[in-house]
Amino acid sequence: MQKILLTLMLVSLPAFAKIGDRLALEINSIPYTQRQVESYLVAKTSITRNVGIAGNAFDLTDQDWPQALTVFTDDMVILQEAQRLGSFHPADALVNEALGIVKDKLPLTADMKSAIERLDLDDRTLARNLSYVLRVEAFRRSKNRQTTTVRDPNAPSVVMAQKPRWLVDLTSRSVVRQFKGIHPYQRYAAPLRAPAAIDVTQPVKVIEPVTPTGSRP
Repeated sequence: MQKILLTLMLVSLPAFAKIGDRLALEINSIPYTQRQVESYLVAKTSITRNVGIAGNAFDLTDQDWPQALTVFTDDMVILQEAQRLGSFHPADALVNEALGIVKDKLPLTADMKSAIERLDLDDRTLARNLSYVLRVEAFRRSKNRQTTTVRDPNAPSVVMAQKPRWLVDLTSRSVVRQFKGIHPYQRYAAPLRAPAAIDVTQPVKVIEPVTPTGSRP
């Protein structure tokens, strides 16, 4: 069974309409922020047909948020495995082609354009997330050629309950923690001058928030 733990945070976030970045998940000891989650899902939604979220990934709601976190978690578990194996690196030309497709869609897709602006995604950050999406999808296609489908007991919805056996096995070996305060969903808005994007392959080394005295919660 996939291990999902709750990491305590001492300060609760007020229910503002928009917030700055915050820690969302820790997957196999690697922390990810809300901006990373949303940035990846925007990239994925921009080039794939079925993201696995019932709602609009460009305009998430609290109802969509559990599904969004599950999709991101599954994909990061796959990405980590691909990185561990050193496999499925997308060619630069393929990443550039995907970036070109996204940029061509921008004038015609208002909600995608709004999401990219809200998250302050420049071409470099968007291209990096697209490369992760392509790598994850290549890994999926390779594994799905020889697999069976089973029910995932941890899925947040019936739609997401059926998963390939290899993915259920992979996620069952992973330790996933959600930081307290990540629910309910609150819309992220980048500051006027956003900090440098956090690289998923080398995330900021912050595992848990600490108390004012320096002890772990």
